Amino acid sequence: MSDVSSARARSGLSLARVGPALVVALTLLVSLGLPVTRARAEDRVTVRGNYYRETSTRVLQPMVTFRKELPDERFALETEYLLDVISSASIGAGSVELGGDKVFTEARHEATFRATTKIDDWGAAASYRYSTETDYQSNNFGVALSREFLQRTANVSLSYSATFDRVYKIVSAFGSRDPWTSSGTSNLLQVHYLNLGYSHVLHKQVVGGVNLEGIYAKGPQDNPYRRTRDAMTEQHPLLRKRLAPALWLRAHVPQAKMTLEPHYRFYADDWGITAHSADARVHFRAHRDLALRLRYRYYTQTQAKFWRDGGAYADTDPFRTDDPKMDDFRSNTVGLELTWHLDSVAKLQGLGWLDGAWIQANYNHVFVRCDDQSPTCMDQDFGYGTVRSTRYGDNRYGNLAFSIAF
Repeated sequence: MSDVSSARARSGLSLARVGPALVVALTLLVSLGLPVTRARAEDRVTVRGNYYRETSTRVLQPMVTFRKELPDERFALETEYLLDVISSASIGAGSVELGGDKVFTEARHEATFRATTKIDDWGAAASYRYSTETDYQSNNFGVALSREFLQRTANVSLSYSATFDRVYKIVSAFGSRDPWTSSGTSNLLQVHYLNLGYSHVLHKQVVGGVNLEGIYAKGPQDNPYRRTRDAMTEQHPLLRKRLAPALWLRAHVPQAKMTLEPHYRFYADDWGITAHSADARVHFRAHRDLALRLRYRYYTQTQAKFWRDGGAYADTDPFRTDDPKMDDFRSNTVGLELTWHLDSVAKLQGLGWLDGAWIQANYNHVFVRCDDQSPTCMDQDFGYGTVRSTRYGDNRYGNLAFSIAF
């Protein structure tokens, strides 16, 4: 799973609904884009616990993935189950009408099925994901195709996914709900995602690539529980088109047992938001069985064209928001990942079943900053000093995983 798979579900972040679709598609794309060198079958079970925390939201995400190769990478089946346990303060989420500043906990269940194949220079994949929560139901379908050229030094990949969500609003403390249509007539949210990628071996120790992502979303995309500061219902456009080109590079330095992995991504949408993100990762082989990854990411974005710094909207304004992610802000992320391969332990008597197993721990801290003139800014103390941040503030996420081959 990608790093921010746990999102601010109740603070209105669209990843809570759209993100899993993108994660599935990107996972398929990455798995097809990398050359496979294994010649034997490797069935595997991976148990992972994801964690996300910010000022008003906590997300715990246990998940288990089962992979079976039939008989090897030429055909493989995967199933995955995820439980998203979300605890959120209702004021922070904008849910004044459901009881004010109280913490509520909600669970999201998600099941994913994938089939992948790798035959000679061709790779393909298909997936289906079903996800349900108290106030929405989601169905996602995905396909991917890749082709290697020039003696497997070049790879072209294409992936597509379609998500169909039914969005509801809880209208009573007993869980009664009504369809949420926002300014439209239907509670159906459609998200179509397309990714075109190309990678090339530039040197015997350097691989580079480009990606182009396109996202088309139609339907209710606002938070049905959140109101603007002048107590008006939040209302976002029903249509959103997004485009994001990206560049990446992987360079191995054998003398230092190190791999450098810089990424750059540009983002633009028709809501007026543009963003730049630069992500640098350094992989070390600290020991034969221990891999270490350091990460730094810088992100900056502009505000949506319908955002109002004063927070006040007129009755004639067609769109209104109090979502701080529609404001301009910047963030710095630092992260650390440790992966311990248990092959040496497996050589001990009675522990041969650990052959091919590994344990992984990942932690990321996001420092969020905003313009001092922005109404979403406030002074917050996160334990390391008072800083000027958005009202949701800094966040942290990570995971702990154990994977075993059988």
